[in-house]
Amino acid sequence: FDGWKLGKLYFKEGSPVKFKQGNYNTYTDQFIFRQSGTTIYLETTDLESVEVINGDKIVRFIVVRQAECDTDLKGYFEVLYDGKVKLIKKYRSRLVKANYQGAYSPDSRHDEFQEKPSVYHVYFSGCEIEKVNLNRKALSS
Repeated sequence: FDGWKLGKLYFKEGSPVKFKQGNYNTYTDQFIFRQSGTTIYLETTDLESVEVINGDKIVRFIVVRQAECDTDLKGYFEVLYDGKVKLIKKYRSRLVKANYQGAYSPDSRHDEFQEKPSVYHVYFSGCEIEKVNLNRKALSS
């Protein structure tokens, strides 16, 4: 997200916890919060989901844990559709290092984060997760 956002944390037990300054780091796959001048990196251990207020909409993320779901997938996934199944989206990014290789370098003088293509999955009840391609050919079949 651009800038810090308002939202709520939902844990396995207890009441939701509101936050005033939170953001999602797609590189480290962590939610980051600022509170009283302190930055907090949230572990997913007891967390069920996170809701972030982004403009006029609420963006919901669920937590997928390898141990509970017997999958290679883990971390935060945005919920795009929530019905009998969930359509979830995994954001990813990569760090591209600066390139100082001579006069003909591509003039990349600073490290930068670049978004990688998002990956979509269908999340069935009971932790069954299946990757899905969201292109016209896959959706028409």
